[in-house]
Amino acid sequence: MRRWLAIVLAIVVAMALLLLIVWYVRRPPALPSLPPLATRLAWPAPFAYLTPEPSRPYKYYFPIVYGSGNVPSARRVRKSLNMVGGISCTELNSLNTDWVYNWAPILGEQCPGIPQLPMIRDRNQLDNLGHKLDDYEGIILTFNEPEYQVCSEGACMSLDELIEAWHDMELLLPGKTFTSPAFAYPYPFEYDFHDFVYGYRDRYGTWPDFKIIAVHFYAPHYEGYTLSLAQNWFYYMWSRIETLPDVYRDCPVWITETGVHCEYGLDPLPRLFAEAWLRWELNYLEAQGRCEYVNWFGPRMGNYQFCVPLYADGNLTEVGELWQNWN
Repeated sequence: MRRWLAIVLAIVVAMALLLLIVWYVRRPPALPSLPPLATRLAWPAPFAYLTPEPSRPYKYYFPIVYGSGNVPSARRVRKSLNMVGGISCTELNSLNTDWVYNWAPILGEQCPGIPQLPMIRDRNQLDNLGHKLDDYEGIILTFNEPEYQVCSEGACMSLDELIEAWHDMELLLPGKTFTSPAFAYPYPFEYDFHDFVYGYRDRYGTWPDFKIIAVHFYAPHYEGYTLSLAQNWFYYMWSRIETLPDVYRDCPVWITETGVHCEYGLDPLPRLFAEAWLRWELNYLEAQGRCEYVNWFGPRMGNYQFCVPLYADGNLTEVGELWQNWN
């Protein structure tokens, strides 16, 4: 009898070791470590953010009303889109789009009733096209993923170059309403919000003047990545926003690019993952009470590495159905 018990026990231990080995080999990658600057920052107590609903955000931005209390106040998150892949005015309206942008300082309406917000994407646009916004009185999106050193996709700046460009932009367009540079998470970065604002203050003795915090977030869908891992990365991004200096405490958040980066965007599994992710992200942001806009990257299927709202033929994907009906 003891012999059989010993055999059973040995089998159980061997199976446990095998499961441990399998988990170790297939475990998701660790979360990114906090940059050294984060160790000097105090984590804030929870606050309530009460923000007005901007019905025409491209005209005037009304100041945030800073609330009080020990829990955030939930608020509705509204939706915008960018113009990757091409999309018709009918499709933009059907997706309940408030505004669009196209990575350039372009003014006017993309479609009747759907304004296009201008962006100063990089240093070249600042130097050559920034003056076109002299008489513009609305919100200006600024430097697109400056920390991302692929110049075809981002502003492609060193930290010092971004700090200098921001200073020059404030001199060229004084008194304008800027968003922050849009840093991208959770991918590896050379620097982020904290390095930028503290570096700027150290050089010029004042904080960079932006009224809206713009940020990008992509939830990866590859083998080994899970919804919970994406959520943990999102919490990390949100903590970087919440621990910015108090001067930015009243700034609302605009997620000007979000989406699911996957190997095969047409396959059912990443599409369903993207739907689950979008639902969780919108619910989380509405509960926080600080996010005003979410912009899903790429309306139409054209780049199969992203899960998008529209197939090439204009029919809605699972993401599109959720996006369209989220009001």
